[in-house]
Amino acid sequence: MISPEELIARAKADLAKQEAAEARALEAMERARAEQVKLRGFIETLERYSGIEATAVARPRTQGRVSRSRELVDKAVEILFFNDMPIEIGKLADLIEIEGLAIAGQNRNATLAGYLSRDERVEFVRPVGWQLTEAGRHYVNSSGRGKEPQNPVENDNEWDLEPEKSSEDFDDDIPF
Repeated sequence: MISPEELIARAKADLAKQEAAEARALEAMERARAEQVKLRGFIETLERYSGIEATAVARPRTQGRVSRSRELVDKAVEILFFNDMPIEIGKLADLIEIEGLAIAGQNRNATLAGYLSRDERVEFVRPVGWQLTEAGRHYVNSSGRGKEPQNPVENDNEWDLEPEKSSEDFDDDIPF
């Protein structure tokens, strides 16, 4: 029979592994964003020097004119949908900035929290952070933002995260 201390130690080790996997994924996203910026610059420079009429380079932005605060909240809603659990404000701000959106103001966490608090699609849950409301889930599903990317990265070791263990793997270890 496993003692509670051993069970806690195992859970902490699993948490550390998942946090490390998340950090690797965030670093890979940052590198991908930096590479996108370089490629856009290369394309624009090549078009300019070759005399080709510049074509618009696709950017992951919404259609039409949207306010900056709305754009930030929309991105937060999308991140919360894919995360499927509450996220604390600092981590949510980091993820939004990794997606290429800057959060203005002296205190980016306070700025973002102010925007989020005025939107019905999200709510603050006291000890754990921000999460989607039913209206937020409906928005993501009806807007088409809830679809998985069509071209996942293949054979890229940076995204080769350890497979998740199912709850069945731990059933034998539970002392009750």
